[in-house]
Amino acid sequence: MNKGLDASLPNFVIVKDLITVEPILRPSWLIRRRIDGNSLTAGYVWVCTMAQTEDPDVCTVKGYLARDDYPMDPSERRALYEIGRELNFLKCEYERVDESGKLKAIREIRRKS
Repeated sequence: MNKGLDASLPNFVIVKDLITVEPILRPSWLIRRRIDGNSLTAGYVWVCTMAQTEDPDVCTVKGYLARDDYPMDPSERRALYEIGRELNFLKCEYERVDESGKLKAIREIRRKS
């Protein structure tokens, strides 16, 4: 379990603009971007998971799925960094792929000391 997460809060949700974060199988979180700000239960345009690695200070972002015309934009990628920081990770890793699914790059988001 992530050393900074309070296990006594079983149903916490982080809301960052149109992005919601919910714990699933700890230490993992489901991250969803809502289509609008009308409700926390509004439809979603993309989802991904954030999971702690063997190193409790590092997480990976995986399983990104998006509806057509709703790719993750740079501000939403920055929001993932902020979410990782709120979950007390020092580093988050994610893979970038092209439209055919071929790996383009592995990226890291590091928290400044």
